Amino acid sequence: MESQLTWLKTIPVKELIERDAIPKTDNKIIELREVFRFYGVSSVDSWHTVWEQPAVAARRCPLFKSNPGATSRGFALVRSSPEGQVRPL
Repeated sequence: MESQLTWLKTIPVKELIERDAIPKTDNKIIELREVFRFYGVSSVDSWHTVWEQPAVAARRCPLFKSNPGATSRGFALVRSSPEGQVRPL
């Protein structure tokens, strides 16, 4: 469980809460479950399978550090929003 909570720190949870993608809670276990629900996975391992090795490729600039948590958040927000539109913060 500790490794899953450590992984949770790599996910932009605050932004997901601000966008009403997941509910705000002080309970990290519930927060972890909500993040799994948002991404449509049941574990950190399945998140890695689905979101770090996606079926689509995107261009990457070698000047910037890649952040799979933030990138996957963007794709998942579009997937879960009506008409594929994401409201700005």
